[in-house]
Amino acid sequence: MAPRGRRAGVELARAKTSVDVASVRSSAASSAPESSSNNVVVEGPKAQYKTVRTLHRSRLHTISLAQDRNTKSPVVLKTFFKARLSSSARAKLDSEVTHLRSLCGVPGVVKYVAHFEDEDSYHIVLERCPGTTLIELVANSGGRLAEQSLVCDVLIPLTVLLADLHRRGVVHRHIKPEHVLVAPDTGVVTLLDFSEAADRRARCLNNRAGTLEYMAPEVLDKPTADEVFHQVLYNGMSEEELPQYDEKADVWSLGVLVYEALTGCQPFLADSAADMMGVQRQQLHELDGSGTPKLFAGRHLSGEARAFLEQALQLDPINRPSAERLLQHPLLQRHWQRYHTKQVALLGSSAAPSDASQPTSSTNSPAPGSAYGSGPGGLAPKHPGGSSSTGSSSAPLPLPRTEADIVQSAVAAGWMASSSDVGLVGGGGSNRRSAGGSVAPAAPERVLAAPIQFAVR
Repeated sequence: MAPRGRRAGVELARAKTSVDVASVRSSAASSAPESSSNNVVVEGPKAQYKTVRTLHRSRLHTISLAQDRNTKSPVVLKTFFKARLSSSARAKLDSEVTHLRSLCGVPGVVKYVAHFEDEDSYHIVLERCPGTTLIELVANSGGRLAEQSLVCDVLIPLTVLLADLHRRGVVHRHIKPEHVLVAPDTGVVTLLDFSEAADRRARCLNNRAGTLEYMAPEVLDKPTADEVFHQVLYNGMSEEELPQYDEKADVWSLGVLVYEALTGCQPFLADSAADMMGVQRQQLHELDGSGTPKLFAGRHLSGEARAFLEQALQLDPINRPSAERLLQHPLLQRHWQRYHTKQVALLGSSAAPSDASQPTSSTNSPAPGSAYGSGPGGLAPKHPGGSSSTGSSSAPLPLPRTEADIVQSAVAAGWMASSSDVGLVGGGGSNRRSAGGSVAPAAPERVLAAPIQFAVR
């Protein structure tokens, strides 16, 4: 089967929903049950939430903006229709609730509020996050983002977040522009939709998961979850015997996301997993007349951006760097000073009036590997006396040179949990290191409970 043609520009239809906590690609909107009024008050826990407007509707679920009647706070309400959920869809729902609860309080993860059910539906309540989806941001920026904007507003914070999740053992497996909320005005990036997330310390990653266009090669060649079940059940195999993958699948998805944001085109398009694997090899290995891989032919990318993509899009995960290692990449380091300056300015603008006399800018360029004080984002450089200040210093702080530098500074900044916080077990493909030394305010300790199960009716 011939692969589909590559899209010439951003598909604007994908950019219609600004708060998306599930797929926005479904075309089955008209088939979902619809209430006669958006503000109907019902019995039970759902009565606590007043629906404001519907953001997305598919055959299986709806996503709505709502308001908590008690606290008046805005929330996002995900409603799943029981009659239409298969056993695998139900398992994804349980898994999403489990991961959202266990990651509650982790910076950059959409915040879980509650979940409940009524006679017809399951409901998940999430905190409403600031910003718009990355796909909408790209569309509103003329179909592509400038490299500086992408790196400072999206790539650096998203890579730090992935490194944190991977140190906790969590693989997202569903990274794409629709699942990343970006708020450039506040410097906040939020990762959505944990329906495909998995804890690689608690289960085997041996099934295909995610969206085809963003799947890594080692995920594409795996069976579906149902196929895994039948292989185990009928062939007398254990799950551990099946080929597995690790968190570097997220790194591939990150590379696809970056390529799409910089060029306005998805790098790989096909109609099946088998075809997609062929398209990936073709785009990365076949050269044009000038000796350039087809993926980069005619694309105006900086040398550093192309080098970043070449590393993140390695077909063999053994050669693909971890998220932690990508934080050392020259593309991120070149923009780190601007990113830091913007974050310090944002912190300064949100400071209390009593702190207005304090300087809010810095000539430092603290990338991972520097010493930081506490506070939001851990961006205030820690001075020898132990106090934190955003005032100028005599010399810029050093850029990172090793993964240990990155991990130590990220832990100290509160961006990432230390190994002791998350009970890490060694192994895997992320080249994990111990943070070492004293740790500033620790990231929330991760407690993974048994999967949350709704009552079976």
